[in-house]
Amino acid sequence: MDSEDFPTLLESSEPGTSKSVMRKDFITPMLVAALDRRELSMRDSVFILEATIDALGCNIDEFPISKSPIQRIRTEKLKERAENIKIDFQSKVPDVVTLHWDGKLLPALSVRKSKEERFPIVISYGLKEQLIAVPRLHNSTGEEQAILDWKL
Repeated sequence: MDSEDFPTLLESSEPGTSKSVMRKDFITPMLVAALDRRELSMRDSVFILEATIDALGCNIDEFPISKSPIQRIRTEKLKERAENIKIDFQSKVPDVVTLHWDGKLLPALSVRKSKEERFPIVISYGLKEQLIAVPRLHNSTGEEQAILDWKL
């Protein structure tokens, strides 16, 4: 089996080298979702991708396999997916929705083993729900919640 057997591969020129090498961009949104769903680290993702490419009999040198390109590509694909979700959501929102909000004490994103007050805001309609935002509350007064709610 040769890498030519994959018709969906896109070739892209990777800058930064004296010779631009043609490398195949094989990371699809579904592959990114699979790697993220399993919560694989970049190192584990690289290991699995290299093993898969080798098992398929392809030349590993034709693929951008290292932590930096994989992380960059995963980030790009996640941004694309987020944009598609936003666009899809905005095109299907009915005229009437229900707004839900509640202050929650959640693990802090910046400090280990610390908690911070967050304010999740969700809208629901029919059988669907959409998380709109989860801003941080500096204090959990009703006034601050109202300000955060109406700024969105």
